[in-house]
Amino acid sequence: MKTLSFILRKENPDGSEASPDGISLVDLRDFTAQVATFLGLGRDANKVETQIKHGSFVVQTDLRQIEDVMVGEIMETVISANRQDLSNISRPRLEVLKNWQKRAQAKDYAISIKGAPGGDFLINHQTPAFLANYQPTVVVEELQRYGIVTDLGGTTSPNVHVVFDGEKKQTTISASQEKLREIEGNPLFKRSLIHFVGELQLETQTLRNHKLIDIQTPNLSTFDSWLEKLTKNGQENWKDVPDAASWVRGIRGDEEDEMEKATRGKN
Repeated sequence: MKTLSFILRKENPDGSEASPDGISLVDLRDFTAQVATFLGLGRDANKVETQIKHGSFVVQTDLRQIEDVMVGEIMETVISANRQDLSNISRPRLEVLKNWQKRAQAKDYAISIKGAPGGDFLINHQTPAFLANYQPTVVVEELQRYGIVTDLGGTTSPNVHVVFDGEKKQTTISASQEKLREIEGNPLFKRSLIHFVGELQLETQTLRNHKLIDIQTPNLSTFDSWLEKLTKNGQENWKDVPDAASWVRGIRGDEEDEMEKATRGKN
């Protein structure tokens, strides 16, 4: 049977295995939840059967119950972790691995994954802290996107809440009170152009730490005023021309006049 085992073991001072009796209920609960996250099950966790093995606390999973694509991602994660190459590991799995390493260093727990190609993976208090020290590659991106402003303000942590076009979730963009005061008009519940910067994590293509630069909201009253002014200027400039259409036809030349006469004759 193609299985993958996740093992939580409390290490005794003499190096021998401890039974599950020595592991707290909270640790057991957290560990099983993290295994589900690592397997990428989400809400489908109840569809996958596991076994609790004797000895250490072992969660053994039959990988035939998991989609092949997900199994491939799991195996690649274990192989990458063994190589200490974290650049291609998804953020949820990376957070699980970091949590396991932190737990191992603080409580003398050993956590291992067995059954993956490329060898078993082990984290204990002697494992180099490559997970905790990992810093993903981040670049600062300056972006302009349209969205609906649903809220803005705040005293201690001023920010703007925006639902960008094509998205359902709300994005929070931090902003200084000075930036909020500089916004012209009231952009609430109006489709606006949001100008902001954010940190783009290249490995996962996730954007975080949004900071506001500006919000531009179309001002219909300003447009109407401009259009009215343009119309008045046209009327003023053409007031001495009794028949504007005839004047335009006159400057086109005789050839176009003849064409127009022929056209009227046919009608």
